Parts: sequence; structure tokens; C-alpha cells
Amino acid sequence: MDAILGGIFLFLFIWFCKSFNRALITADQNIRAKKGKITAEGFNWGSGGYCIQVYDGNTIKCRVDGRNVVVRLFGMSAPEEGQYGRPSQPFAREATAFLAKKTHNAWVGVVPTETDKFSRTIGRVLLGEEDIARAMIRAGLAKVYRENLNEPFLTEYTRAEEEAKRQRLGMWSLALPLLKNNP
Repeated sequence: MDAILGGIFLFLFIWFCKSFNRALITADQNIRAKKGKITAEGFNWGSGGYCIQVYDGNTIKCRVDGRNVVVRLFGMSAPEEGQYGRPSQPFAREATAFLAKKTHNAWVGVVPTETDKFSRTIGRVLLGEEDIARAMIRAGLAKVYRENLNEPFLTEYTRAEEEAKRQRLGMWSLALPLLKNNP
């Protein structure tokens, strides 16, 4: 009888610890995420997801908790691929290739910040300790998207963009600025 009670106690203790750990992970993400809210509910983002598709230089699809989730990278805007009869912007293919090389078929961490009007999760995408958006900005393959961007990301991303401009990398090697709709 004592062994059964001990087993039940151990099971409940382990269940409680896992639940508490999940709550701590969620609380940590809430603190780090923009505006402190996680809107991609129902997913265990604690360990990330497997990147199964790269749509363009801004957007990937991850497999999380057995479901596919479309994630748009937080804090950046890459040149757009041609669509609806419009030509691709310069460096759109390079941005997509860069993102694919970094993330496709890789396990990535995703720290969601919000959900956009297209039902995509907006989030920071991490490959180990590397912030993929910052890497794309640093390579001159994306611009800082300043709308709703808070610290410390505004400073980090702006510094990366200034360095890419100074070195005339990627889109900054062109005479005309790209992504004019982005402040």
C-alpha cells in the first residue's frame, strides 16, 4: 500500500513540476515578448519547432506540437518576391535563400509576440543563440521594421542595419533604397 501511495505521490509531484515549468517558460516569454503577450495560444513554444518550409524572406512554416504554424519574423522586412503580376524586388531571392539556408529542416526557437491580420504568428526566430532577423539585417537582406519594435531589439537591429549600410551589403549596395513603405 505504501508503494502505491508513494508512486501516486511521485506521479503527482512530477506532473506538478512539469506544469510549473511550463508556466515559468510562458511567463519568461511574456516578459520577453513585445507588449508582454503571447497570442499564439495552444502551442508549447518552450522548445521551438521544426522548420518545414520557407515561403519568402519574411515567413517560415514550423511544425509545433504536431501542428503547422506559419511564422513571420519579428522586427524586420525583407524584399518581396514577385506576386500578383509584380516583379520581385532586388535581393528578394537572396533573402529567401539566406533564410532557407539558416532555418529549413532545422529546429528553431520561436518567441511569439503577436498574431497578424493574416493569422500568422509574429515572432523572434532563433537558431541556437542566433537571432535570424538580426542576421538577415546584418547581411543587408532585410530592413528594420520599426513599427511596434521595442528595446532592446530596436537598438540591436538598428545597429545591424547601420553596419550593413556602412559596408554596402545586400540591398544597401544599390543606389535606390528598397522597401519605401517601411519607415
